[in-house]
Amino acid sequence: MRLFIGIALPDTIRDKIGADVSKLKKVVPGRYVSKNNYHITLVFIGETDQTGAAAAKRAMDAAVIGQAPVDLSIGRPGLF
Repeated sequence: MRLFIGIALPDTIRDKIGADVSKLKKVVPGRYVSKNNYHITLVFIGETDQTGAAAAKRAMDAAVIGQAPVDLSIGRPGLF
């Protein structure tokens, strides 16, 4: 399976991005994903099996022990 670690986006943010993507589709050809698949990828791990996926989950669980939740908001599109 292809494995990545990502952040799911709330419907309100996916809807806002989806509206902009709809405009973009009219002028920029390409392959666009469904807004239901919008997310923020933190790291792409690649092909792995169940054992690798379980190890990644254990590592993520250990990394967030004692960490407070993070609030995210969106602004204008930009580059980084």
